[in-house]
Amino acid sequence: MDPLEYLTPFLETVKSPETSGPITLVALSALHKIIARGVLGGCWPGQLALLCRIACCLSSVIGCMALALLLSSAAPASPADHTCTPC
Repeated sequence: MDPLEYLTPFLETVKSPETSGPITLVALSALHKIIARGVLGGCWPGQLALLCRIACCLSSVIGCMALALLLSSAAPASPADHTCTPC
């Protein structure tokens, strides 16, 4: 099985604006375990595409976290004014 095909559900879950925080955390944890255990080791076709998808996904999460921190420290604003968009 192509690793990109295997990891796509986790990546889509993480970057979906409709996914709750606890579910996002579970998907991130699964991605971390897969990467940390070396399951994706070696060279194979599509490796660069997968790494780009992971980087995009993590950038989206970090951006949303930063926005949430900023909004929590600022004056109350309408949630409709601020959205996190997936890659």
